[in-house]
Amino acid sequence: MIKAICFDFDGVVRKGEYFSDRLPRKYPSVTSEDILSILKNDWKKAQLGKMTMNQVWEKHLKSWKISMNLKQMFEFWFGEEHLDKGIMKIIDKLRLNAKVYLVTNNPAERMNYFDKRDKLFNHFDNIIISSNIGAFKTSKKVANKICELARAKSNEIIVVDNSQSDLSKYEKHGFKTIFYTNPSELKKLL
Repeated sequence: MIKAICFDFDGVVRKGEYFSDRLPRKYPSVTSEDILSILKNDWKKAQLGKMTMNQVWEKHLKSWKISMNLKQMFEFWFGEEHLDKGIMKIIDKLRLNAKVYLVTNNPAERMNYFDKRDKLFNHFDNIIISSNIGAFKTSKKVANKICELARAKSNEIIVVDNSQSDLSKYEKHGFKTIFYTNPSELKKLL
């Protein structure tokens, strides 16, 4: 029996064009590679709660010499992204029969933005944010936290993610997994 279902944020719950593609179009002096380098390096510290988003991006924003402050950059980044209405309807329906969690590697500041703007947290029984736990979403520490919250064994929990690599890690912890492509396909698989 399934007792809980966990959803990833980026690429599942949240839709929108990548920031690493949009910012260079507005400011050609910044390349996608510049942004991806930050996401692969310094951003990981914010994901684990070792730095704030401001600390990560402030030094890079200054070096880019573009006409945006941090608040404007985050608004540009997050403001164009939205919650997928189709998946949100599925999530709200699932909550009638199971616990539903959001599990993400995003820093708390980013998640709080979406909660303030879209009331994101209201759609879930619990939110598991890597920066609050100090471990990535596919870690044993987060797996244990999910099981603890759900009061269930990992094989009684489904994880929905759009990364096959992440799903493979969840499977090693004993979770059932679903590779996410779109709301219609997810409905069939559930």
